[in-house]
Amino acid sequence: MNSSPRAQVQAHADEAQTNYGVFKENDSSKDLKRIHRVKRNMKFLAYMAGIGGFLFGYDTGVISGAMLPLRDYFELSFQQEEIVVSSTVLS
Repeated sequence: MNSSPRAQVQAHADEAQTNYGVFKENDSSKDLKRIHRVKRNMKFLAYMAGIGGFLFGYDTGVISGAMLPLRDYFELSFQQEEIVVSSTVLS
């Protein structure tokens, strides 16, 4: 047989469909719905991860700018500054 691998796979799929009833008519619509649901969920997760990264960066910038006057006003040591910064990241 000198047929391409793609043709061999298609022939095997056609044989399975006709001989064994592997594929049903409703399976394709269920698969399409599942694919759509997975794509929608992936877009949502990517969006939420992007928002989370933006907020994390924003928080880091705000606390970095606020630490200069806080250190002077409260006379914080380096260890106390670390606690302040890490507590804002945890919340």
